[in-house]
Amino acid sequence: MPLIEDEKIVAIEGFRFLMNRFVRFKVSDVTIPAPQTVVTELYGGDIVQGKVVDITESGTQEQAFIVVKVDAMKDFLILPAEKVIGITD
Repeated sequence: MPLIEDEKIVAIEGFRFLMNRFVRFKVSDVTIPAPQTVVTELYGGDIVQGKVVDITESGTQEQAFIVVKVDAMKDFLILPAEKVIGITD
């Protein structure tokens, strides 16, 4: 096992130059906290725009959900229709 410990020490020393420097990385590569937590804390208050492609037909008007396509996202977003804060053409 001493060889593995020595390798860990060498690896740590090899990255010491990063201390106190700004670095760039993908949110999806973050281990702790979960990437979803990082995105929520950083961008949870941002306003996003997308095109409504479907509306639920069940429930009351206040409980309707909309399906939205946002250009930068591969998946559709679903949210309560009452949460819409603006409309553009």
